[in-house]
Amino acid sequence: MLTRRPFPNIQPSQSGEPTTFLRVRSADWSVHGAVEHRAAGEKYDWHGLRRGADPAHPIVLFQCALSGWGEFVEGGNAPVRVSEGMAFCAPIPTDHRYHLPDSSPGWGFAWLMIDHPYIVSRIIAQRRTLPAVVPVDIDGALFSKVARLLEPSSRSVRDPFAVEQTLFEFLIEYERLASALLHPAEKRDVLLSKVRTLVMESARLECDVEEIAESFDMSRSHFAHHFKAVTGQTPARFMTELRLDEAVRLLADPRLKLEVVANATGFADANHFCKVFRRHFHVTPGEYRKQLR
Repeated sequence: MLTRRPFPNIQPSQSGEPTTFLRVRSADWSVHGAVEHRAAGEKYDWHGLRRGADPAHPIVLFQCALSGWGEFVEGGNAPVRVSEGMAFCAPIPTDHRYHLPDSSPGWGFAWLMIDHPYIVSRIIAQRRTLPAVVPVDIDGALFSKVARLLEPSSRSVRDPFAVEQTLFEFLIEYERLASALLHPAEKRDVLLSKVRTLVMESARLECDVEEIAESFDMSRSHFAHHFKAVTGQTPARFMTELRLDEAVRLLADPRLKLEVVANATGFADANHFCKVFRRHFHVTPGEYRKQLR
C-alpha cells in the first residue's frame, strides 16, 4: 500500500488496476489520472512508442513515485530508478519505457495523462532541457496541483474550467521546477548580485559585458556562456534591465528631463533610451510618467 500521506483516503485496488479519480474531457483537451500500487512480481511495463499516439499531436504523462520504486529508460540510456519523491515527465509517443523490475518491492505512484496542446507544448519545451527523472517535493507546490486533481474529496467537482486552471498551475510549477534545477538559486543569486554591484557602481552604469568578464578573469564569450548557464539569461539583457530599473526610479522625479535620465543610466541619448524603454515596457517614458501622475 502507499506509504506517503498526500492521498490518505485513497485505497488503490489490490488487483493492480488503477483507481481513477480524474477523467475530464473538454471540446479540445482532456486529462485523466490515477493513484496506483503495483505489487512485487506484478507485470507492469509501458513503452512510449507502442501506445498509438499521434506524433503530430503528442500527449504528456507525468508520474511521481510515492512508495517503492520502478525504472524509467529513455532511448539508449541506462535505466533510472524512480523511487519515492522522484518523477518523470514523458511525451507520448517517444522512445521511452517505464516498468516494474523483478527486484522491486512494489511501486506506488500518482500519474496524470495530459492531452492539452498548449500545455503539452510548453512541458515538452522544458522537458528537452531536463534529466529524465527529477526530484519532486511531495509536500511542495507542484505535487499539490496533482493532489488537488486526484483527491477523492474533489471527485464531485469536475468543472472543466477549474480543472484547466489547475492544469495551468501545474504547468507553471513544472516550469518553476525546471528553472530551479537548471539554475540553482544560490549560485544564480550570487552571480547576479556581483554583476549588479559592478554595474551600479560604474559611472553612468556604463560598465559593459567585456568589463564584467574581466572582473571574473574570463573572456567575453566565456563569461556570456557561463552567465547564461547559471542564470538562464544573457548578461547584456540583465544589465539592460538594471539600467531600466534605475531609469524607472529616476522618472518618478518629473523635474528630470529624459536626456538627463538617459545620460545617468548609460544610454547613448534620449532617443535610444526611449526605444529600449518602449521595447521593454510597451510604453514610452513619457507615457509612463503620465501613468504615475
